[in-house]
Amino acid sequence: MLSGLLELLAIEWEHYKRDMPDGDCLSQDMCLLSTTYLYWLFKHAGLGGWEPMEGVGQDEQGDDNPGGMVAVDGRWYSHNWLAHHSGAILDLTADQFGHDQIILSSTSDPRYHANRPPAYAMERLQSCKLGKEWLEFQLDDGDSMKILGPILTALRPGWTSELSPQAYP
Repeated sequence: MLSGLLELLAIEWEHYKRDMPDGDCLSQDMCLLSTTYLYWLFKHAGLGGWEPMEGVGQDEQGDDNPGGMVAVDGRWYSHNWLAHHSGAILDLTADQFGHDQIILSSTSDPRYHANRPPAYAMERLQSCKLGKEWLEFQLDDGDSMKILGPILTALRPGWTSELSPQAYP
């Protein structure tokens, strides 16, 4: 299921970056857009408990509380991801920092640090219109729904899936 979501996001990332120079990984700088997309997808599917998280990296913040995601080189970078109230983290853009692209982990994962308040992260998500527009387009697009339809079916309340909060005590 997560690979299907990643496939749909990759289509949007490619379209968004079509006029940009090549050279970075496809998910580079796509974390807020992707977090917004996933947040609204889960809301659409009736899944509660997922909230946006945000951390600002060490060079941008100017103090000794770096946040976001720590890359494999040890440096903290600004980043956005989703966290579930049960303690799960979902991130589909971690490869831009040298990690696996899909991370489904616990909120105790030391690679993540939200140093922005939850209200701030939610405000940023609410202002990110394009991530929500990607989902709205896909919900109306027959080709996208061939992938998204089964995902939505799996996500409906009463779901049993790899995103089940019970999998992350």
